[in-house]
Amino acid sequence: MRVEVCDDVAVRACALVVDALREGGAVLLSGGSTPRPAYAALAQRDDVPWDDVDVWFADERCVPHDAPSSNFGMVRKLLLDRVPARGHAVDTTLPPDEAARRYAAELPAAFALALLGMGADGHTASLFPGDPALLADDALVLPSRSPKAPRARITLTLPALARAERVVFLVTGREKSETLARIARGADLPAGRVRARDGALPLWLVDEEAAAEL
Repeated sequence: MRVEVCDDVAVRACALVVDALREGGAVLLSGGSTPRPAYAALAQRDDVPWDDVDVWFADERCVPHDAPSSNFGMVRKLLLDRVPARGHAVDTTLPPDEAARRYAAELPAAFALALLGMGADGHTASLFPGDPALLADDALVLPSRSPKAPRARITLTLPALARAERVVFLVTGREKSETLARIARGADLPAGRVRARDGALPLWLVDEEAAAEL
């Protein structure tokens, strides 16, 4: 497990995204509260060729894009409304199976970088412990169910996440320290299964509280 303890996780994450996108490309982003400061910081960067950047999503809640819980809506507000990158949203007006099929058909062959988060239960994207989507061998995008509302989700699978040249996890807060330590010890949790292209290990950017039990 590659772990970097940061004074400011958002600043470090922003720098890694900028470095990965210096010549444009596709980036995969996640929802949740942890990456929000990183997205706000990215919106201030003029050293990225945003016209040549495509933004994709690791998962989405099956809600309208203007709903408070929409991942696309959050990223649009913080980043896409401020830079000329192309945002590729899951069509949440469709039934989940159809939305997943269509998004899978549109995915690029590679992502320059995937920026992911981890829940206190060890989930990432919308790959929750015990969800059948974790067992996908070749499907790239599948419907999934969250233990918390909104329950209906669309998620990229482990094979899809493995299209990323680099995978970076952002983890903050004492409430996630035990889970992070379990993954470091080899616990079989969804976030611990993620690999980048060619099996490369993710980089975990964590704050001191999240690293407390490592």
